[in-house]
Amino acid sequence: MHDYRCTALGGGAYDHEWLEHRIGWVLNGQPVALTSASYGISDKDQARFEWWVTEDPRLSIVLGGQGWYGIGSTQVLVWRADVIEAMEPAPDSVRALGYQQY
Repeated sequence: MHDYRCTALGGGAYDHEWLEHRIGWVLNGQPVALTSASYGISDKDQARFEWWVTEDPRLSIVLGGQGWYGIGSTQVLVWRADVIEAMEPAPDSVRALGYQQY
């Protein structure tokens, strides 16, 4: 069993589904982005995205594009907008999937 807890902000089991197949990115040795390939975005995940952005206003989240882990996975990007102004998922499905952007 994995423990996907963010101990700094008290995250935990609520985030395990959208954090499937995750990769962290650094810039100048500092964490700047997290991307994952989730097999679906539930209403509970949507609520967590809203929670994270409220909890840390530096965060931006965008969904869409086929995830790299295979057919049926969706790309999730979470990044620090104070470090990188904008990021975009793979271009094929942000509007097609109709996911709300945060």
